[in-house]
Amino acid sequence: MLLIRIFLLLFVLTALAGLAVASENIGDSAAIGDYVIGDSVTGDLRWGENLSLDGYRLVAEDFSRESASPSVLLKLYQGSALLMEQPLCQGENFTFNDTGMVNVDSIFMPDRSEGDEEPSASVRLALYAAPSIQLHLTSDKDSYDPGEEIRLKLIAENDGTENAEGIQINLSSQPEFFHFHDGFSELGAGNSSEVGEGGEEKWIRLKAPLLPGPSQIRLKAVAIYSDSNWKEQESTGYCSLDVSGQISLHKSVTDEMVPGKEYPVILTLRNFGQGNVYVNLEDSISEEFDAESELSWKLELEPGKTETVSYDIKPKGPGVGLVLPSALATYDIGNESYESRSESLSVDVSGPFLEVEKKISSSAVNPRDDIVVSINVINRGNRTVKASLNEAVADWAKLMGGETHLSQILNSGEEASLSYRLSCDKPGDYEIPETMVFYSDARGDQYSVNSSSLSLEVLEEKPNVNKTVAETTSGTTPAKRDNSTGQDSSMSQGISVDQVTSTDMTRSDSRNGSAGSDDFGNLNHLNKSASLLISSASVLVLIYFLLGRIL
Repeated sequence: MLLIRIFLLLFVLTALAGLAVASENIGDSAAIGDYVIGDSVTGDLRWGENLSLDGYRLVAEDFSRESASPSVLLKLYQGSALLMEQPLCQGENFTFNDTGMVNVDSIFMPDRSEGDEEPSASVRLALYAAPSIQLHLTSDKDSYDPGEEIRLKLIAENDGTENAEGIQINLSSQPEFFHFHDGFSELGAGNSSEVGEGGEEKWIRLKAPLLPGPSQIRLKAVAIYSDSNWKEQESTGYCSLDVSGQISLHKSVTDEMVPGKEYPVILTLRNFGQGNVYVNLEDSISEEFDAESELSWKLELEPGKTETVSYDIKPKGPGVGLVLPSALATYDIGNESYESRSESLSVDVSGPFLEVEKKISSSAVNPRDDIVVSINVINRGNRTVKASLNEAVADWAKLMGGETHLSQILNSGEEASLSYRLSCDKPGDYEIPETMVFYSDARGDQYSVNSSSLSLEVLEEKPNVNKTVAETTSGTTPAKRDNSTGQDSSMSQGISVDQVTSTDMTRSDSRNGSAGSDDFGNLNHLNKSASLLISSASVLVLIYFLLGRIL
């Protein structure tokens, strides 16, 4: 019997010790009153030190030994906002917002004689276990046409520390065109559940509404649920999507292109309404592309009918993520005007692409002057190519020298050039024709590119200035006629340059051939001097006559 009593006493003492330990170390599932503790953190705090947990911060602001029992002044913050400020003695606690509690297990206050040792408090910050549901709402597309099925994915996730009970979920839209309701009894902590219809994968399905113009639909999901104490909580989730109006507009083109080639852009319009609609359609391209046609149309759409228009674009060079802007359709319904925009598109352009530049040394030259023509070819693409050209010389020009043929392999960014010289005899306006460069890549694809043509003016020949001046000077003095001889005065006086020169040259040549050349030069000089004297005398006579009339 004594042994049995000793055994029972040890059993009771062991049980009491276990309860003491449990009271000092409240676990994640320990209960305090009507609450269950979830997450918690414990630490020994000195002046200014703090504990943090899920956005809460507990600070040991000060210590006091004035009362019979020492105390610590604690401040509790949520973010930067002060929630509570309260002094606690050993074994005391306070709760906050029905969310958690703070308790002080022990306080150490050193004797004044112990020197530099600081007071400290063993403090615990604990949050009550609670459910926390997050709603994740998404759609299978960003935009829809009227009447098209919208598929929504709604996931409820409990990332709290306690089970959620009695979950009710409501889904509504703004503008309001549908309502959805679902619910389930419980969602465990750390678990998630899809909301909707279906087997393994659930969807919420609805139809896009018919509205006069394009609209953005805002969807709102609300979950109402309770914790284990039947405290009600609420969570929300949102999603937005676009619905086209009565006239829908879509734009399509291939998303991979090669520089220099043409690709069709297709615009598709549809009338979802009950009456005819007149539509003005416009489109545009970015600077990285060329388009030959005018990008505007006027269309009439019958109810339920679809119309398409298309045009070709040509990328100027390689690039990644090149953007084609959205097209715009404008239309009226009743007294209201509406706009419908298509998608904007992203295009990758990859491949060989050559640029060719052709220049001349001068656009205006004299006959028989050299004209230097230079051609430069550069590979702007991102593939290696083999380039070749054969320059043709126009019929009106003569090739004076240089190279007119090129054949070379060009890596990306490399360039090649040639130059040659032309001349032209006849004045006039001419055109040096464009140059065509052929090139191919390693896959055997063939391409070509043209330079621009060049304009050239060959000027008229300039007259001999010295000869013109001499002829003009000798013809300025009028000849006087001698009535007695019937000859001009200049002739009778032997001033005729032609006669003097002719006679003297004949005589000189008959005497001495070598001296005749010098005499001819002297007589030519005399001819110019005599002409100048006659012109000067005529001017002086005219001045004298005018002065006499004036005086």
